[in-house]
Order: sequence, then C-alpha cells, then structure tokens
Amino acid sequence: MACPKCATRVVVPAGEAAVTRFEQTDVERSLKALEPVPGGIFSESSFEIPLPPADVPLAAREDLLTLPWWSVYALVAVMAIVAIASFCLGAWWASSGPAS
Repeated sequence: MACPKCATRVVVPAGEAAVTRFEQTDVERSLKALEPVPGGIFSESSFEIPLPPADVPLAAREDLLTLPWWSVYALVAVMAIVAIASFCLGAWWASSGPAS
C-alpha cells in the first residue's frame, strides 16, 4: 500500500492482530492501582496521626522536649549580643581599612 502523503510503500498486515501482553485486563488493573487517589497518601486508612492519651498529664509525657522558661529569653539575648558585636566589628573593620 502506498502512503497518500509521501507515496512511500508500506506493508500493512492483513487479518487479526495478535493480542499483546499490554492489552490484557490484569495489566490494566495493575496500572489502575498506580493512579493517584484524591488526597494523596494522607487520605489512606493506614495513615493516622497517633493522638496522645487524654488521661496522661503533659508533664509526665516522655515524647515531649520541654525547656525552662528562661532558655528562650537567653537565646534571644545571645542572638542580640552576637548581632550587635558583628555589626560593631564590621563597622570597625570597614573604618580601619587601607587608606585610598
């Protein structure tokens, strides 16, 4: 048979085409299982956030990291001291550079 567009000769098989492995229903089912579900993996029943028991007081739980109240203020103070010292050292370095 000749191609109507480019006139190249093409051999077209006659009769029924053989069924390939990809046209079977088990392959279609396995491909269907790979499609994403709405909500993603978080909507599956196996994904569940464990809730802490309500009868255990917060101070007795072992899965929490607690900090003393003053540690947050100490961290803020240390960050402020480092920032001020860095600014002052940078200003000193810029002013004591080589004369142009």
